[in-house]
Amino acid sequence: MRQKYLVKRVAVIAVLLGVAILVFALKDQMHWVETAHIAPDPVMVKKVILVGKTTYIQPTRISELVDAHGKDGMLALDPERLRIAVEEESWVYRARVRKVWPDQVEVWVEEQRAAARWGDDGYLNLSGEFFESAGVGLGQAELPRIDSMLEDTEAIYRQLTSYSSILGQHSPQEKGKIIEMKVDQRGAITLLFAGELELKLGRRWMEQRLTRWAAQSPVIMAKFSRGVRKVDLRYERGMVLELNQQGQSNG
Repeated sequence: MRQKYLVKRVAVIAVLLGVAILVFALKDQMHWVETAHIAPDPVMVKKVILVGKTTYIQPTRISELVDAHGKDGMLALDPERLRIAVEEESWVYRARVRKVWPDQVEVWVEEQRAAARWGDDGYLNLSGEFFESAGVGLGQAELPRIDSMLEDTEAIYRQLTSYSSILGQHSPQEKGKIIEMKVDQRGAITLLFAGELELKLGRRWMEQRLTRWAAQSPVIMAKFSRGVRKVDLRYERGMVLELNQQGQSNG
């Protein structure tokens, strides 16, 4: 009996040793397979295709953004994230991005169109949205300036376009062009024109007041022979004129 027991025990030990040897052999084989696997090199972006007008957009900046988002290769580049980054640039109004395989990225951009200057900080586009100037200075004669203590740029720009339309119907000449609009903390409006004429509209019934002025201004300006310096329209009836020192009434 003792001999059978020893034989059986030796057999169990032999089986266990065999299993252990097999495990170690498989482990070494798996390690070899793992270390033998070599990932292919990522396909990198080799060319950036920029489509659209770029008068003020810097193409080198767009290339820098593509390089930053494509540093891990074409497969890892996310077109949507790149588009968002491009649209954060000051002079980019909107953008589209697509991959052109195997190694190109196309970026389409639409440039901002400045419609007015917003103080010293930037511009408003045709929708009244603010964007920073990014060091681009457009001529003062090209765009009206808005100095506002209120921050609703879209509403204020709509006011400016409305006033310009009213004046354009009565005074299409350059003299009727608004060069600056001031808005105080209460929303009161003051307009400045070429020749240093200043109109105070107040903060109520501004369009009605401006329409009244536009209809009467040809007679008033002819009567005072370009001598009117300021016009206060904040009255229900009539207006107050401030004349230049050289201004003289024609009657």
